[in-house]
Amino acid sequence: MTAKADQEIDISFSGELCPSLILQDPRILFIVDVSGSMADQQDTFFGIPVGPVTPGADHFQDGSCGRYEAIKSILEKTKSGEATQTGRAGLVLFGSGIHENSLEFSSLDDFEAQISPESICIGDNGTNYEQAFLTAKEWLDAEQGMLKLAYFISDGIPTEINNGFAPNQAEINQTSINAGKALTELGNTKLFQVFLGEASPENLEVMEGIAGSDAQNSIKDVANVSDLAKVLTDFSIVEINQDNLMIKVDQSAPLTLSRFEEVASGSSTKWEWAAESLLIPGDLEQLELSIELLSEHIEPISKDITISITRD
Repeated sequence: MTAKADQEIDISFSGELCPSLILQDPRILFIVDVSGSMADQQDTFFGIPVGPVTPGADHFQDGSCGRYEAIKSILEKTKSGEATQTGRAGLVLFGSGIHENSLEFSSLDDFEAQISPESICIGDNGTNYEQAFLTAKEWLDAEQGMLKLAYFISDGIPTEINNGFAPNQAEINQTSINAGKALTELGNTKLFQVFLGEASPENLEVMEGIAGSDAQNSIKDVANVSDLAKVLTDFSIVEINQDNLMIKVDQSAPLTLSRFEEVASGSSTKWEWAAESLLIPGDLEQLELSIELLSEHIEPISKDITISITRD
């Protein structure tokens, strides 16, 4: 950096950070819709199929389906060491109630050995968000661990609730929202939600009601089921905010940040930052910039940079 002798200059600082998750022992719960609309549909006449087949949102095809492949992708990412090397996983499959193919928590290896396309790529009955979230909360509350992750996949709005006597859609929606919010109310469970299909405002109303202010980071819609695996692995579980970053010059008071934004997520998360400009005295020829990023879920980042000013 060059400046004239005795010239005061304004310097703006910016950069990017790529935090890495520390090794942890997470609890990973998949909450997966297996309602009738997931499978192919065809009218019947006295038990005999008639008319055209309506393709399901994620039907069994070529020996698999998007839901199964998405679960496998999260397991592969977890076991690869990109996020963690240990953990336990569970699976809540729901339609009108909890499907018998659901799996309570077990080690990642045991869980992976128990799942199959045939047990997951199914579809039957209605869509009961309330029971899905109640079961998810019960199972996660019984698990130890600092990091709890829940991945929710559905292709439609809820159609049923527990103990409801001909409820209208507004009542179904609100009951479902309440159950979903209860899952994350203690702050130790991170919920990611994916909507399969055309994500109209009505379709996303319940998911957005559950997510609240975090909707932008925790909800995604997937038009093509083949993209489901990528979408799930692209969710970022790095929990940091502007308060976790401290930028100082010559050990002065921390600079005020004007930007702190995640620009890449998934296994290669990246954050960009910028600080408000700082007036440098005319006699200063060198300064020390210190950067520190601290959070309970990431490896600490601490770096000192020497900036020289050549004065003519």
